[in-house]
Amino acid sequence: DPYNPSVPINRDNAIDLGAGSRRFKDAYLSGGIYLGGAVAANKLDDYETGNWTPVAANFNINSITSATYIKIGKLVKVECWINAANGTGGAGAAQISGLPFSSLTYSMGGISIATSNSNITRLHARTSSGTSAIQIMKNNDETVSGADTDAGHIIITITYTAS
Repeated sequence: DPYNPSVPINRDNAIDLGAGSRRFKDAYLSGGIYLGGAVAANKLDDYETGNWTPVAANFNINSITSATYIKIGKLVKVECWINAANGTGGAGAAQISGLPFSSLTYSMGGISIATSNSNITRLHARTSSGTSAIQIMKNNDETVSGADTDAGHIIITITYTAS
């Protein structure tokens, strides 16, 4: 009897938990859940959402409209919308640090900078292995200077693997 907890069940991959018309409401687990196989790589043991605080290098942030993250296992998706202060950008590479988790690998993401500077083309955002910062890049992997971000709205979405 599969519904009698006193009877051992020695069958592999044969029992469904719930059904379309007999669903479970909530599940409270003290450990993780294995999806697609019982190996460590398939164990989901972390899910969280939250806010993070972007910190600018070589320019100043005037305001933060939003900065959020979702972490599922080791996969992290961050988004932010910041407004760069006018006249504060320097010649050095524009960068945003303060990511909620360090990046395990080199990752790429999307970025939009709304500013009157016409030198910014083919934008992309990236993280490097072992860092908790987003580098702002243009053209063929050239750094964007802090001066290029002056008074701009900077919107970034990047997904990376946490270390």
